Amino acid sequence: MERTNKSLISTVSVAVISNFLILYFIFVQISGVNSISEDWAKVQDQSIRIAINLAEVERDFGYVGFIHHFKNYIIRRTDSYYLRAVESHKDVSEALNNFKKHPALSQSDLQSIRVLENTLSEYKAKLELAREYPVDYQIDELDNIVRVNDLPAANALGQLRADILLD
Repeated sequence: MERTNKSLISTVSVAVISNFLILYFIFVQISGVNSISEDWAKVQDQSIRIAINLAEVERDFGYVGFIHHFKNYIIRRTDSYYLRAVESHKDVSEALNNFKKHPALSQSDLQSIRVLENTLSEYKAKLELAREYPVDYQIDELDNIVRVNDLPAANALGQLRADILLD
């Protein structure tokens, strides 16, 4: 009987230890899954913030943004369009500054942002140049004087879009 009790105690001990090991293994697995879930949520959140910032840059740069107001000023030459262009310039500059603060951006992304900043600066300089010409100056001629090659900026925006969609 003593041998049976020892055998039973050994069996129960092994079963209890095995159950604790299984519970510990399950706990470790659940903790790992939770950690992966939290990391994934952070990555998603960061990707969403980057996409939102890119959309702000595109909106502030383009239609109903800086370039839109710039062109309206060149065509109509009123102070209200000039002031809208200046305000839009501030908006897009701020959007670019916010955008480049994201730690997940690559060197290629940062280079694309620099291209956008350079193009924006060139447009701003041309806006100020246009302001020096008389209001009745020939629109076609003024447009040629203040023309900006924005193809590099368009390519930079396309590259940023592609990078963000691939991440």
